[in-house]
Amino acid sequence: MKYEELIGLSIDRLFNLQKLEIKNIEHYVIRDDLYTKNDILKSIENIVVINSQIRCKLKKHEKTKK
Repeated sequence: MKYEELIGLSIDRLFNLQKLEIKNIEHYVIRDDLYTKNDILKSIENIVVINSQIRCKLKKHEKTKK
């Protein structure tokens, strides 16, 4: 998932994507016989990208609120 792909999404949608990635990590950990550490790492990377976009949108919201 790339940062540019997330620019047009709402904060609600970003939080839903974040929740989905966390559930993916839970699934990967539980079913460690099917998945590798690279799968978990990719989900963590996606969460980091999503979180940075959420932070950016929240900062913009705070600036317009003042």
